[in-house]
Amino acid sequence: MTVNWYQYYATFSVSLCILSGAMHFAWPSPSIPKLLNGSHTLKITSNEASWLAVMSLGGSIFGGITAGPFLNRFGRLKAMLFASIPYIIAWLAIAFATHVSILFISRFMVGFVDSLVYTSVPMYIGEIADARIRGLLGSYCAVSLIIGMLLTNSLGLYLSIYTTALISISLPVLMVCNCFGLPESPYFLIMKGRHEDAIKSLKRLKQPEMVQSEFERLKQAIEAETTNKAKLIDIFRVPYYRKALIITTSLRCFQQLVGLSAITFYTETIFLEVEGAISSEVWVILFYIVKLLATIFTCLIIDKTGRKPLLYISTIGVTLNLFCVGIYSFLEDDKQVDMTNYDYIPIIALFLYNITYSVGLGPIPVLVLGELMPTNVKSYALCIVDMIFCCVGMLSSLFFQNTNDSFGLGVPFISFAFCAVLSIGFVIFIMPETKGKTLEQIQEGLKI
Repeated sequence: MTVNWYQYYATFSVSLCILSGAMHFAWPSPSIPKLLNGSHTLKITSNEASWLAVMSLGGSIFGGITAGPFLNRFGRLKAMLFASIPYIIAWLAIAFATHVSILFISRFMVGFVDSLVYTSVPMYIGEIADARIRGLLGSYCAVSLIIGMLLTNSLGLYLSIYTTALISISLPVLMVCNCFGLPESPYFLIMKGRHEDAIKSLKRLKQPEMVQSEFERLKQAIEAETTNKAKLIDIFRVPYYRKALIITTSLRCFQQLVGLSAITFYTETIFLEVEGAISSEVWVILFYIVKLLATIFTCLIIDKTGRKPLLYISTIGVTLNLFCVGIYSFLEDDKQVDMTNYDYIPIIALFLYNITYSVGLGPIPVLVLGELMPTNVKSYALCIVDMIFCCVGMLSSLFFQNTNDSFGLGVPFISFAFCAVLSIGFVIFIMPETKGKTLEQIQEGLKI
C-alpha cells in the first residue's frame, strides 16, 4: 500500500510548532548561568532563577483550562497559528527585558500557549496519519522537541541572551509560513459537520482510491462516538475514557518524575558540577546531539518494534543510569572515598540516560496522546494530561533546584531513579500496545 507523502510534509510543518516551543522551554539552560553570574545586563538570585525556570510550566497549567474549548471551536491548525504570536512577543520581551518581572511574564505567556501546541500537534498528527506510519510521524514531535533544545543551547551558550532571542524569532515566523495552507484534520471537520471540507482534506492526505472509504470509516466512527455528546465529567466516569486518561497521564508524569524538566532546565548547571577535561558548553551540545540521534533512530524503528519493547529498554536504562549518577554524587560529596580517577562515570551515565530516555520515555508518551484518547473527549482529556504534566514538572524542577542546593546532585538523582523503578512496573502491567492499529481498534481494545 502506498502512502501519500503529503502526510510527511504536513507532519513536518506542524512539528515546527513543537520546535518553536522547545526553544523557549530549554532557554533557562544556557541563560540562567548568565543571569546569575552578571554577564547579562540583568542579574537574578538563585531563588528567582528556580522560579524563572518553571514559570512556563505554570503558564501551561492555566493555558490548559482554555486549550480544550479553543481546539473544539477553532480546530487544530488555528491553535498552532495562534500560538506563533505569543512566541514572537516573548522573544522580543526576553531580548529587551530591563527587569526580571518581564522575563517572568514572557515565560508565563509562552507556557500558556504551549498548552495549545502540545495538545493540538499530537492530536493533528494522530488524526491525519495512516496507521502503519503513525508511530514514525508521531515521533516527529519528539525529534522537533530535541532540535529546539539543541538550537537554544547551541546559540545560548556562545551568544548573548539578546542575540539568541532575536535569532530565535525566525522559528515561529517559519512555523506560520509552513502551516498556512495545510488541510485541517478530517476528524475535526467531520465532527463539525463540514463533510465537503473533510473530503477535500482527505484528498490531500490520502491516496485517491482511499478517500471515499476513509471518509465513510471516519464518519461512522465519529458518529458512533458523538451520538451522545460526551461531557467533561465523562472522562472520569466512563471506564475506557478513564483508562485512557490514566495511561496517558501516567506516561507523561513519568517523563517528569525521571527528570525531564529538571535536567532540561539545568543541563549546563549539571555539567558544570561534573565538568572534567571538556568544557560544560561542549558537553551540553554533545548531550543534545546524542539525544537527537537516538530519537531519530527510534522514529525509524518504532512502527516495526512496537511501543512496549522500546519502553522496556528505556525505563530499565533510565533507572540504572539515574542510580549511577546519584550514587557517584553521594560518594564524591562524602569526601571519604577518592573519586578523582572516576570523574568520567557521571558523564557516561548521563549520556546513557540520555540515549535510553530517547528510545522510549521521550517520544512514546507524546505519540500515544494522539492514539489512546477517543475523538469526542480528546481535546479536553489532552488538556487535563498537559496540566498535570506541567504541575509535576514544576514540582520536580523546584525539588531538583532546592535539593541540589542543599544536598548536592545525589538526592535528586536517587529520587528520580526510584520513580523510574515505578515506570518499569507500569509499562509491564498497564501500558497497551498500539502498533499498527487504527484509532478505532485502539478504542475497542481499551473497552476490554
